Amino acid sequence: MTVNLIILLIPLVSLLLALILLIILFPKLNAQRKKHAETIKHNQTEQTRLRQDVTAIKETQENILKELSQLRQKHHTN
Repeated sequence: MTVNLIILLIPLVSLLLALILLIILFPKLNAQRKKHAETIKHNQTEQTRLRQDVTAIKETQENILKELSQLRQKHHTN
């Protein structure tokens, strides 16, 4: 009788331990997911800002080149 009881208790104890581990680990995993999501969002925001900076730099470069071209044309005509 005690052998049968032990045989029945082993899976129940294993399930109970697994359940306890899930209860403990699930909030930690959820918090980690949230942290990763925030990091991804921050990186995307930073990437967007950097792209805007690159666009602004390219526009400034184009304007400088146009001005330089105009100055060269004025210099050659004089």
